[in-house]
Amino acid sequence: MFYAPPIPWPYYLLGFVVVFVIARVMINRGKPRMSLSEWLRLFIDPTYHLLLIGYSLMFFFPIVEFLIFRWKVPVVFTAFSVICYAGASALGFLANKALGKQYTPFVDKAAAARPLITTGIYKHVRHPIYAAGFLICLAHPAWFGCRFSWLLLIIAWPAILIRMWREERLLLKNMEGYREYAERTKRIIPGVF
Repeated sequence: MFYAPPIPWPYYLLGFVVVFVIARVMINRGKPRMSLSEWLRLFIDPTYHLLLIGYSLMFFFPIVEFLIFRWKVPVVFTAFSVICYAGASALGFLANKALGKQYTPFVDKAAAARPLITTGIYKHVRHPIYAAGFLICLAHPAWFGCRFSWLLLIIAWPAILIRMWREERLLLKNMEGYREYAERTKRIIPGVF
């Protein structure tokens, strides 16, 4: 079996930070910065913390596992993770492009007062950003060839689902036209779920 040479973790972390900064700059172009009251509103949301914990575990534990065990990473795992990362990046980019200045990290009535977006990627799925989160949770342990960190999907995926269902419930109650949109469009996988 062929093994991919592992990328030393400092370079991986540096690459992650660079990509994150570039993505944030591209996404936030022309948008006002969040005020202190908006940050406080975000941190009051318990599903935000659940999501943050799930993503943090899926990001750090595979690195720790790799550093402890030094698993050899099969090329198949590397290829799978690259495909998942590319898919997540494409979904995130398309979602932010479709949302434009309508993007908000909040799940509350003020967010539901925004206009319904049904164009672009939102024509096919209702929650492409959460779909990207699912892909990242698959990609990260695969990149490091992990054996145990996959168990953290038990925490990360339900965290994403809970946040998604909370948002759905709020939008169904408060956003005009969302119920019809939800009946004709699947959540994260076109035609399936």
